[in-house]
Amino acid sequence: MAGAGHATPDELTFSASSEDIIAADRAVPPASCNEGPRSRFPSSIFFNAALRNLDLWVREGVAPPRADPIVVRDGAPVLDEFGNVQGGLRSPFLDAPTSTWYGTATGASFCFIAGYERPLSQDVIDSLYRNHGAYVKAVKESVRTLERQAFLTGYDTRNLLKDAAQSDVP
Repeated sequence: MAGAGHATPDELTFSASSEDIIAADRAVPPASCNEGPRSRFPSSIFFNAALRNLDLWVREGVAPPRADPIVVRDGAPVLDEFGNVQGGLRSPFLDAPTSTWYGTATGASFCFIAGYERPLSQDVIDSLYRNHGAYVKAVKESVRTLERQAFLTGYDTRNLLKDAAQSDVP
């Protein structure tokens, strides 16, 4: 999942409570890392499709889709002009960008695998999308392609489109 950290934002919501973690004599994972709040990249959109595709494969013999790997050169990911990785399983978060997404961060506990997000400047966003409709169209093209390729469920496609329509981009 290009742009996603290994640890998901859902981990903080659906994991053990802070009280239970402390009772186990462990440190509560931080909501922020040195670079700022942990990534809000919604990995669940791809997990939902992966589980559906696994079910189709087992029940009906329909092989799951394959994505290209993240582009790596000399041991490092190749970045686009916005600082996002090239290749990999794409999403509207990278193909209709409003942020640079980092898969790792520095700091305590799970920060190394949590990642973070750095919003693009308003000037960059304005240069990408002449108006709100242009942004929504870019998101729509991305999610419709992902849905056709079976990387998104219809449910997640609809939610991503609704989120884009309700956003304040640009």
